[in-house]
Amino acid sequence: MGETEIMSLWPAFVTGCACWLYIVWELYYGEAAGLANQLSVDEAKKFLQQMEEREQAELRVAEQALIEQSRKEEEAGIIVLLLIFALVVFFRCATTGGSICNSIKKVSSLF
Repeated sequence: MGETEIMSLWPAFVTGCACWLYIVWELYYGEAAGLANQLSVDEAKKFLQQMEEREQAELRVAEQALIEQSRKEEEAGIIVLLLIFALVVFFRCATTGGSICNSIKKVSSLF
């Protein structure tokens, strides 16, 4: 608050320090400390294991989504190539006046 000049610098500094002291007190002596003391080491390990399993599951889901996305992008690329090939054949046919088979043979020889 002092940096934005909402209030004077020293009263804002003292207020900020008091808030930090309250947070630290709450961690070591307040309700948070009481909850931490109620947990056993086994419960804490079980909780951490559950969190790790949940994270692994989320990573598997994200990996599957990336695989699916790359597959769709690959399919889209193939479709674009086929459309380009069809357009080349069409314009080749239109400009040369030849049969479609001859045009396909000429175009496919380019690749």
